[in-house]
Amino acid sequence: MEKTVLFPRKRETGEIYQDALRFLHSERKPLARIIAVYVLPFLLIYAAAQVFMQMKLAGSADLMREMEPEKLIKEIGPVYKNLMITLAFYLFVQSLYMAAIFSYVQVYVARGKGGFTSGEVITLLSSNALLALGASLGVAFISFSGLFLLIIPGLILANSLSLTPFITIFERKGIPFALLRSFLLTSKGWWHTLVLNLTGILIIWGVNILLTLPLSAMLTASGSASPASSAAAPPAAVTAAALPTELWQWIALGAALAISSLFAILPFLFQAFQYFNLTARIQKPGEDGH
Repeated sequence: MEKTVLFPRKRETGEIYQDALRFLHSERKPLARIIAVYVLPFLLIYAAAQVFMQMKLAGSADLMREMEPEKLIKEIGPVYKNLMITLAFYLFVQSLYMAAIFSYVQVYVARGKGGFTSGEVITLLSSNALLALGASLGVAFISFSGLFLLIIPGLILANSLSLTPFITIFERKGIPFALLRSFLLTSKGWWHTLVLNLTGILIIWGVNILLTLPLSAMLTASGSASPASSAAAPPAAVTAAALPTELWQWIALGAALAISSLFAILPFLFQAFQYFNLTARIQKPGEDGH
């Protein structure tokens, strides 16, 4: 029988990777059911919307290049509107996914392995999704404000505030408190947190590369892209340099996006383990951690 994974304790980076994978393997069945029912449908809708957006942009790119500046400004307005709607829906889907994982961890920490049902997690999902969305918007606003000043401050803020959604859900003391709490916690292990966050991003990016590389290679070989433009493009990015021409190719692109997005569960777990790791490092004797 598998043992309960103990979240609240100190861990090194390698231990966080190992325990996140061990937890995921141990809880794969209930997590898969929750994700399949409450997250995957919205994720597929987002992937379809993203592909549809790219198809429209691809179809109008040549036309827009030939337009007069005044007409181009009028035509590009709806494009930006659709882009913002797609981005807003992406934030919703990410917040829902985040809430599903963090809610599961929240109940798991309180009850232990096998001490709860999926229904108890689901009852927390709606409220926690709203908390995650609010926290994510707060982090995004502060981080983008830093990016407008200088790139480095924006990246520093994004890393320092990366634990905010989990803290908002787990400690339930409000978003302003969670922002400050994340900043103070990550200051005790800033580089440690950065490595974990970068690892999570690289995992998602790497999966997308593996899934789209065959399609990119096929498009390049078939002449959909010029050799010069393809060489300058990212190896797995099916961009304007190498655009799909068949419906099944667009579907494959959307499927790759949906599958790679599912791997966001790993950076979410890294953040949860890092929260408990940093809390344990600064916790005084007699405190319960939250």
